[in-house]
Amino acid sequence: MEKGKLNERRRTLLKLFALGGGALVLGKILGPGLNLFGGEGDVTDFRNFRVVDRGDELGVYDKSGNEILIIENENDAGTQ
Repeated sequence: MEKGKLNERRRTLLKLFALGGGALVLGKILGPGLNLFGGEGDVTDFRNFRVVDRGDELGVYDKSGNEILIIENENDAGTQ
């Protein structure tokens, strides 16, 4: 194989790795701020966590946005 061709492929591979790494870092930074799946509902912020009331469920999240606890509202109207 020609040495010039190898350097060209190496540069292309390094560019793809840099682009993928940049996309990963950008996603980690902007991820918690992006809301792609609808509104959050009523949000109550505390010092180290937040509580989100969406009507049919109550969610508790830590300050970085990781889910701690989800409490779903179950209607007892179906069981008689």
